[in-house]
Amino acid sequence: MALTQGNRDAAIDAWLAESAEHASANHLNAALDAALAAVSVAPSAPRIHLQLVRLYFQRGWPDKAVERALLLDRLLNLDPEPTVHQQLRSLAAENAATDQRLAALASQRG
Repeated sequence: MALTQGNRDAAIDAWLAESAEHASANHLNAALDAALAAVSVAPSAPRIHLQLVRLYFQRGWPDKAVERALLLDRLLNLDPEPTVHQQLRSLAAENAATDQRLAALASQRG
């Protein structure tokens, strides 16, 4: 509804909230669908990609999660969003045992 009214940010917020709700219920396909709906509206929005990283880890797709995290880190270096970057570093620290690149990302200062 928000998107039809021209409020892209509200639509993204709604899809991300839906994604998080589905993820907390372990309905990961639905969570991914909601996050990908948000990507279709705002492909470069860092908060959406952060949610995808979370979902990929939760789904048991560490390779996809690491690649998305590294791409998100590059995006955030070009267009800083300190809060999202900190959340990404925290997520990388939680999953650092998965891949050394995550350990390096987690140790960044920002």
